[in-house]
Amino acid sequence: MISMQDLKRKLFEESLAGKDISSLGNITNSTNTERQVDQGKRRFIKYIAAGAVAAGVGYVAAKNFGLLKGTEYTETTNSKRATTEYTYTEATNSKTATTESIIRRIKIPDNGCYLGAAIPDGEDFNQFENEIGKKMAIRNSFWTFEHGTTPFEEKQLTPIIKNDNVPMISWEPVLLNKKKEEIPIKLQDIIDGKYDEHLTRCASKVKTFEHTIFLRPAWEMNGSWTPYSGANNFGLYGDKTWKEADDLYKYYGDPKKADGPERYVDAWRRIRKVFDKTGANNIEWVWSTASSNYPQEIWNVPENYYPGDEYVDWVGVSLYNHGWIYEKKGWFSFDTLFSRTEPIRVYNMYRHKPFMLAEWGCGEGREYAISGDKAKWITEAFDVIKNKYSNIKAAVWFSKDKSNLGDPSEKDWRIDSSPQALQTYVKSISDPYFLDHVTFEPVISHTSLNQLVPYLLRN
Repeated sequence: MISMQDLKRKLFEESLAGKDISSLGNITNSTNTERQVDQGKRRFIKYIAAGAVAAGVGYVAAKNFGLLKGTEYTETTNSKRATTEYTYTEATNSKTATTESIIRRIKIPDNGCYLGAAIPDGEDFNQFENEIGKKMAIRNSFWTFEHGTTPFEEKQLTPIIKNDNVPMISWEPVLLNKKKEEIPIKLQDIIDGKYDEHLTRCASKVKTFEHTIFLRPAWEMNGSWTPYSGANNFGLYGDKTWKEADDLYKYYGDPKKADGPERYVDAWRRIRKVFDKTGANNIEWVWSTASSNYPQEIWNVPENYYPGDEYVDWVGVSLYNHGWIYEKKGWFSFDTLFSRTEPIRVYNMYRHKPFMLAEWGCGEGREYAISGDKAKWITEAFDVIKNKYSNIKAAVWFSKDKSNLGDPSEKDWRIDSSPQALQTYVKSISDPYFLDHVTFEPVISHTSLNQLVPYLLRN
C-alpha cells in the first residue's frame, strides 16, 4: 500500500528521472469508490498545478511540489476525515520521456566554471581530453547554416553526448557553395521568413535528439568581419555596408535605431521563435559578442544587438590575446583585455545572465619575442576568472593552430602549442573550481502538466 503523498513523490521522482509517467502503471484503491479515487486524482492535479505556479518560470525541485515523505492522503467527506490508501503497480513497458515532459536545463554553478574546448574537425576529442588529463564539460563546433548536412543530425551529436560532453553549436548564417566558398545570408531574408522551412527542419532535429545543447547563432555581430554583422546589413534591402548606405537609420524599423543592429535583433528573434514554435525546448541560447567593436561607431555597441532577456539564456564573448600584429605591441594579460574592452561592458550590463567565454585563447608565435609568455598568461587568466569574475560560468578554449593562414592576427591558439603552455593549462584546470561535467536540473513545463492530467483522469 502507498499513501497519496508517497504516490505523488513516486510519480515525480520517476518523471524527473526521465520516464514517461503515462506508462508507469495503474493506481488502485482498496477501500474507496471509483468516484473518491477520481476526486483524489483531481486534488492531485490541482496540487501539481499550484506547485507549478509557485515555482514560476524558474528551476524547480521536488520540494516545490511538496514531494516529501508523509502520511496517507486524506480528504474530508461530510465533515469527517477519511483515510484513503492507494496501491501503486509499476508497469514494465515504460517509455523514455521526451523533452516535452520534463525539460532538463543546465544548472548554473553556484561556485565554479564549466570547462570547454573547440578542436580541429576530425581530431579525436577523447584523445584531447586524455592529453590534458581532465574531461571537458562543453565541446564547441562551428557550422554554417547549410553545407550538405546540419549540425543537428543525430550522427553529429550522439558521439559528443556519449563522450559525456554537452555540444555547443556555433551556427553561422552563411551558405557554402560546391567550392566550399561562403555565401552570405542577408538578415532581411531571415526576417522575411525565407529560411523558416530550413529552421523548422533543424529545430525538429534538435527536439527529436532530446539532449540539451548550447546553440550560439551569429556570434561576433559587432565585428565587420562577419557577413551578418550590423555593419554589413544596411540599406533598403539590407545589402549595403555601413560605408555604402546613404542613411543608417531610415530604411528599417525604428528611425532612432541603426538599421543594421536592428535587423540583427529581429533576425535572432525570428530564429528563436521558429525553434520555440517547433517545440525545441532543449536548447541553451548563447548570445556572444566580439571583444572589440569594429567599426568603432556609436551605433555599433553590444547592447544594440541584444535580442532581449526572453530570447537569451547565456551571454558571452570571444576574447583572444594576439600578441604582436603588424609590428604593433599587442601582448596583454587576460585581465587587461577583459576589463578594458567590450567583455567587461557585457559582463556588467547582463549580470543577471550567466557569462561564457565562448571562444578564448592566447597566441604563441614561432619567436618568443613577438608572442610573450603564454604559460604565465594562462596561469594568471584562470586565477582571475576564479577570484575576480565569479559570473564567468563557462570557459571554452579555442584550441586550433591558425598561424599558417597568412593572417598576422591569427596565431597558434592550441593548448599544447608548447610543452610549457600545456603543463600550465593542465595545472590550472586541476583546481576543482573548474568543472569537467555539466549538471542539470529539471524544469516543469506546461506540456508536462498536460501529460499529467489525462494520465491521472484515465487511471
